[in-house]
Amino acid sequence: MYFTENKKFLINALKHTSGRDSFLWQMSKMNIEFMENEIKKEMHTKECPKDLSILIKIYCYGTIQFLCEWLIEDIPLDPNELASLLEKSFPEDLKPFLYK
Repeated sequence: MYFTENKKFLINALKHTSGRDSFLWQMSKMNIEFMENEIKKEMHTKECPKDLSILIKIYCYGTIQFLCEWLIEDIPLDPNELASLLEKSFPEDLKPFLYK
């Protein structure tokens, strides 16, 4: 998992720079773009439906924010537990397009 492999670097960047907001926005932007592109491919369309795009944004913003909190506050979850909880929180409406 990227976050655990780079934990020291990420914690330093989040705690000692003004990078937390930039990190949150950049990671969210990358994940949103990736997920929307996957849906567009699956649906053979040029636009991701508005409702799915909103679900993606809500999920990505919350997930990235929580991952930062997990790193900085050292929340006692091992990476497998975290992955399981993230999977449980994944919106049902997105699964047909993104779970393969």
